Amino acid sequence: MRKLFVFALLITGLIAQSEAQTDSLAAARKLGKEAAEYLKSNDFESIHQLFSEELATVLPSTRLEKSFSTLTPQFGAINEILEFKARETAETTYFHQAIKFKEQTLDLVFTLDDADKFTSFSLRPHQKMYDWTAPDYTSDSSSYFEQEVTIGDSMKLRGKFTFPSSPDFKTIVVFVHGSGPNDMDETLGPNKLFKDLAYGLATNGIASLRYNKRTYDYPSAMAKQANSLTIQQVTVDDAVSAIQLAKEKGVNKVVLLGHSLGGYCAPMIAELAQPDAVIVLAGNVSPLEDLLIPQFEHIKENDTSTKINDFQMAMIRSQVERVQKGDYDSTTAPPLLPLSLPASFWLSLQDYNPQKVAKKQGHPYLILNGKRDYQVTPKEAKKWKDGSKNKHSKTIIYPKLNHMFFEGEGICIPSEYEKEGHLSEDVLKDVVNWINEI
Repeated sequence: MRKLFVFALLITGLIAQSEAQTDSLAAARKLGKEAAEYLKSNDFESIHQLFSEELATVLPSTRLEKSFSTLTPQFGAINEILEFKARETAETTYFHQAIKFKEQTLDLVFTLDDADKFTSFSLRPHQKMYDWTAPDYTSDSSSYFEQEVTIGDSMKLRGKFTFPSSPDFKTIVVFVHGSGPNDMDETLGPNKLFKDLAYGLATNGIASLRYNKRTYDYPSAMAKQANSLTIQQVTVDDAVSAIQLAKEKGVNKVVLLGHSLGGYCAPMIAELAQPDAVIVLAGNVSPLEDLLIPQFEHIKENDTSTKINDFQMAMIRSQVERVQKGDYDSTTAPPLLPLSLPASFWLSLQDYNPQKVAKKQGHPYLILNGKRDYQVTPKEAKKWKDGSKNKHSKTIIYPKLNHMFFEGEGICIPSEYEKEGHLSEDVLKDVVNWINEI
């Protein structure tokens, strides 16, 4: 009877929470459309009335009008108010109201306080909405469960623990993202590599843990630290926390899986967290700065829609050479360095060689790469030399796969990631078989 009572309280609480979230979303949707209508009619005073006291002080209606007036000559007048969406992070919830100008679609991005007043208000490049569909190789959702978790202490990150319905699973795979402010699914356009992988593993009796990157969950807080960021803050520390959480689940094996930048950092993470095995998906061995010029040259030569020009290439070369020569220190301004990342970031990677670190480790490595990957080419996969000397360590290169491990034909360019794709089933099978063998 007591269990039933507790369960009833839990359900009531969930319903109340869901209703509150629905009401909040409805209010945000209404305010987004209202603000868009005011922009359309150039009624900046009415928009200003929707601002919180603090935002109203920082962004007076005259300044708002002046900023907006620069867009009309560039993009034309507002023609249509489009879709609305919400993006939830650990820090806050960001609301996006799409607005179609004559020549361009932008998103009105805003946040709200408890009184439903705007606390931030800006126009940004439009992020198209996509509906994700599960790949064919995943079973019905009733065969596995998902539980929300938090990663870390000082900055708690939102995450998900995905596990099979069968209670006797023995392995948890912890996913570590590539570069940029990635969410837990590693969303790119309509694609969600980590979500594919999580559901595919669960279908095969293997649990997984994924989480939002710190730069995704705390964009404002991280912006304040922009000039002092290190690889530890961006990737390593949170990955170590996630592996520790996975170990607390009491399974037989915890496997670290790093994609791209996460693969590059995998040996560094493994050194601190001591997982039972490591999987590297398109992770480089060469220093990050060495990859940038070939990447940009590939795009410039093969993508007819690119805006990369000779001037930008010269600037990129100058930034890269500065790091390669060590011609910088902690006082060097970020714009003088690759990707405008701070000197602290590049200093935190000085003298790091993932292959050398991996060779000293005893756990097995699985190195995977797509042959059509122009960001981290198969040459990088071969440089790993299977990772460690463990007898189970090995390397597999897939002829038709790109950086996201989706199948395609011909030369890969960025627009390929705007098409719906899924993690190759061959990769999933190889990962599952390897985990079961070790």
